[in-house]
Amino acid sequence: MIARENLEVAHFIEWGLEEYPHPSRFFGFVLRRDGELVAIALIWVDEAEKWWGNFAMRPGCPRSVHATTMDMFRRMDEAGVPAIWADCNYDIPRAEAWLLRLGFLPVDDEKKEWRRELYSTGRRYRDIVQ
Repeated sequence: MIARENLEVAHFIEWGLEEYPHPSRFFGFVLRRDGELVAIALIWVDEAEKWWGNFAMRPGCPRSVHATTMDMFRRMDEAGVPAIWADCNYDIPRAEAWLLRLGFLPVDDEKKEWRRELYSTGRRYRDIVQ
């Protein structure tokens, strides 16, 4: 069975991550299959108010993760976030294809940094993190 949970600090620790943004600077979700953490999706804002996306998955991650991620982008758009940034980790198989499928485009010739435009409705980004 697949379960979705709102991302919390405890999920980073469960995933084995030692570094993560302050809880007031991120939101996202995790997916569990039969109780095991199989995906973590993080959207966080840096000090310059630039929004970044990170995603990781393990074997057993369901295909529904794409729709869940697109729903998260829709909510960000409704809150007025203009764009999401991501770094492409080419050590991860199909990372570039995944970014393209989610609507990201490279912003430089080296294809390291990627950006996905959102179309704001005028609300402030703080509306979705509070």
